[in-house]
Amino acid sequence: MTPQPVAEAAVPVRVRELGDRRVWLRPRSHDREAFEYLEEGHHLPPAEMSAAPQHIAIFGANIGLLMADLATRYPQARLLGVEPERHNARLARRNVEAFGERCEIAETAVWYRDERLELAWGHDAWGLDLTGGTARGQHRETARVIEAVDAGALLAASPAVRRSTT
Repeated sequence: MTPQPVAEAAVPVRVRELGDRRVWLRPRSHDREAFEYLEEGHHLPPAEMSAAPQHIAIFGANIGLLMADLATRYPQARLLGVEPERHNARLARRNVEAFGERCEIAETAVWYRDERLELAWGHDAWGLDLTGGTARGQHRETARVIEAVDAGALLAASPAVRRSTT
C-alpha cells in the first residue's frame, strides 16, 4: 500500500451530509472512505446523553470530516482533533477552518505516555498503523518517527477542551 497523496492534491467538494459545506478531498485516495464513518454515525455521542457536549476530542481526526460534522451539530462545542499524519492534518485544518477557533488540530500522536513511536503505512482506511519500536517488513519504507504525547496532558493543555473559568 502506498501513502496517501499530499494535501496539496486536494480538490473542493460539496457535501450534502455536512449541510452542503465544501470540504477538501484528495483524488485517488482513501479520503472518500471517511464518508462511510460519517454516515454510520459512530462518532456521535450516545442518544441518551442528557446535555449537548461542550468539549469534544477526536483522536485520529483524519481529514476532519467527523470534526466538521460534530462542529455543525453542536455549535456551542469546542473541538480538538489529533492527527499524526501531516497531510491528513493539513486537510483537517482546511476542512474545519470555517468553524474558526472552536476547532483545533494537533499534529501529533496520542499515547498513554510521552514516547517516541514509529508510524508506518498499514492496511486500514485511515492510513497509519502505530507500530511502536521498529517498523517491520513491508512497512519499513514508509515508516517515520513521531513524538507521541500523553493523552491526558494533551487534553489538559488544549484550549479546545479545557473548561472555561468564567
